[in-house]
Amino acid sequence: MAENNKRVLIVDDEAMIRNVVVRIMKIKGHHAVEAESGDAALDILQSDPVFDYVILDLSMPGKMTGDDTFTYLRKNYPDLKVIISSGFISKAQRNKYIEDGAEAILEKPYKTEQILELIV
Repeated sequence: MAENNKRVLIVDDEAMIRNVVVRIMKIKGHHAVEAESGDAALDILQSDPVFDYVILDLSMPGKMTGDDTFTYLRKNYPDLKVIISSGFISKAQRNKYIEDGAEAILEKPYKTEQILELIV
């Protein structure tokens, strides 16, 4: 069943979204790990840096915002593919993230097929 067996870190403060995306990844044979904040994601990456993708929500509470997390990931994990996930993103923001190295922008609410098209 596994086509690519990618390792994916899902970073979102909404447990329901994390749970659904983790289930989708596992059904397709990928290994998925979830983090409820930017800080939690960085803790995971520091102990286990071998991930292919991060699906990163921009709107997260806490001291490490989604934007801060993205900046940190680009600087410290330049080969990691980061997919930005957001329900509120302007065209200017979208362009900036792509220019700064985001793999793609995934607008909420998104469909299963949209996520799976990006994990290759």
